[in-house]
Amino acid sequence: MPDFPRKAWFYIVGIILSGAGLAAWQLWGLELSRSFLLAWILLAFLDIACELYEVEIIHGHRTSAAIAVGAGAVLVGGTKLGLLVVLTGTLLAEILLRKKLWRKDPTKYLAVVGFNVAQLLISIMIGGIVFQSLGGKPPPYTSIVDFLRAFLLFGIFVTSNAAIVSGVVHFSRGVNYWTHLKEILQARYVQIFSLGILAILIALIYALSPWYMILMLSPLFIVQISLREH
Repeated sequence: MPDFPRKAWFYIVGIILSGAGLAAWQLWGLELSRSFLLAWILLAFLDIACELYEVEIIHGHRTSAAIAVGAGAVLVGGTKLGLLVVLTGTLLAEILLRKKLWRKDPTKYLAVVGFNVAQLLISIMIGGIVFQSLGGKPPPYTSIVDFLRAFLLFGIFVTSNAAIVSGVVHFSRGVNYWTHLKEILQARYVQIFSLGILAILIALIYALSPWYMILMLSPLFIVQISLREH
């Protein structure tokens, strides 16, 4: 990772503080029911698995499906559930993934982990607020409008996330902000569409039975065990 210039550090710290502040504001005084706890635990485990084991939707381009889990969590239990899933699942995965960076530069390690989690928290907030303001609700869905709202949630989530990432690239590397944002969205439109469908599927499957989520986790672990054996 390149050394961050001063502007980039200000931007990164601002994003981290904003994400932490929004999460604290939303989660303060949260009451945890049994159903909410179950959703939180299952989706957090799925989020960790998707962060650690990326998928290759397009040949040569690996991507994390965790963003679909975050959006799916909002569809299942609202913005608060989405924030908790990201705050626990993504945070733990980032801590594990960046261990080598910790040994090299602890300050940069904290900045990278904090930024990667905070950007998702902010994106969850933006998407969740719009989704709820439009009358979005958990599955089962009975009309095309319900599915359009769900797709809109994911679209806002991804766009917000890409916009935040483009900001740090702009300040750290001097790349034009709008050009980079456009390139992200254009280069990954297949992944975005596929992950949007996955987010809705996660919510639909969870509505059928929370324990069906185990079926979504199983292939990831089977593949990893197979790779290790070879």
